[in-house]
This record gives sequence, C-alpha cells and structure tokens, in this order.
Amino acid sequence: MESFSSMAAHDLQAPLRVMSGYTAILKEEYQNNLGEDGIVLLDTISQQAKQMSKLVSDLLSFSRVSHTVLKEEKISLDEIVHDICSHLHLTYTSPNVAEIKVHKLGCSSGDTSLIRQVWSNLISNALKYSSKKEKPLIEIGRIKNDTETVFFIKDNGAGFDTKNASKLFQVFQRLHGSSDFEGTGLGLALVKNIVARHGGRVWAESELDNGATFYFSIPD
Repeated sequence: MESFSSMAAHDLQAPLRVMSGYTAILKEEYQNNLGEDGIVLLDTISQQAKQMSKLVSDLLSFSRVSHTVLKEEKISLDEIVHDICSHLHLTYTSPNVAEIKVHKLGCSSGDTSLIRQVWSNLISNALKYSSKKEKPLIEIGRIKNDTETVFFIKDNGAGFDTKNASKLFQVFQRLHGSSDFEGTGLGLALVKNIVARHGGRVWAESELDNGATFYFSIPD
C-alpha cells in the first residue's frame, strides 16, 4: 500500500507541478492580454492544483502512518507545542491574529514525529476554524486521571453541530464546505489513526458558531 501510494503520489504530483508552473508563467508573461477574467481563471486553476497536491500529500501521509513502526521515545510536549505555535503564527495568513494560551503539558511517550503531527493538525484546525472571529482565541492544556492523560485544544471558532460528530474522524468527511474553509477531509482521520496506534482515543465537543474542543488521550 505504501509503495503504491508513493508511486501514485509521484505520478500525480508531477502533472500538478506542471499545471502550477505554466499557470504562473501565463500570468506573468501574458497578463496584459488575458484581462481580468483570464487572471481569475488562472488563479482558480492554480488554487485547485494546490488543493489537489495537498490531497495527494495527505493521502500519502495517511498510508504511511498505518504502516510505520512506532518509535517509543520520551517526548517534551511543551517544546513541541510551543514550536508548532510559533511556526503557525509566522505562516498563517489570517488577518485576525489568534491569541494562543498554552498551559503546562509536561512529557509523554510515543513516536515523536507522529505525536507532533497530531498536535500540528489539531492546532492548525483551531486556527483555521476560528480565523473568521474578530478575536480568535485558542487554549491548549491537559487533564490527568488515573489511567490516562487527556490533552485538549479549545477554540472559539465556527464549531459544528454535534449530531454530525460521528463523521468528524472519517476519511474525506467534512462538516464545512471547502468554500468556507480549505481542507482535504483527511487531517482528523490521520489524527485518529495516530492516536489509536498509541493506544489512545480522540473525541470532540462543540456548539455550532460557538467554538469546539478536541480531546485526545495517551495511556500512562
């Protein structure tokens, strides 16, 4: 499966790069002849090629996670999360800068690169779905009980109807249209896969237009 995914990713990415490259050349060299409508069409092609490229990359990541041998390591979650937040603040393009409150997270054990992917996906989602709020606010923390440590990422964003919560972690299932928020429908499925491979669980609570809180656990 991984070999097939790698081959498919390469064979799909190559024409997508050609599409993106030629649309960029057309826009740069011939924009005076294309007119406003032509520029809009080129931008649409470029945007859709970018979206397809992201989908292929996410599919490859999803396939690899299912077959990767886990490396058991001690993980400094404070270091990982602060690094992710700093990086996302630098690269995120929303006009409304989010305030991110990070509580003490401590250490855990597991595969560092995969756990990092979980945090990156969930924090990116929180930023994305709260980006239309005037004052986006994200809170990150942990809850300890007798058998496991639960981590949460809470935002004050778009939220979702809880009757559709069962669809959240399924492949290609999205609760918001792509015209409202970009995405491939694979991010949360990838999160569930990684957390499950570590023996944990993942779930969410929300209220439409009133934010969402995503939880995931790692057994002690």
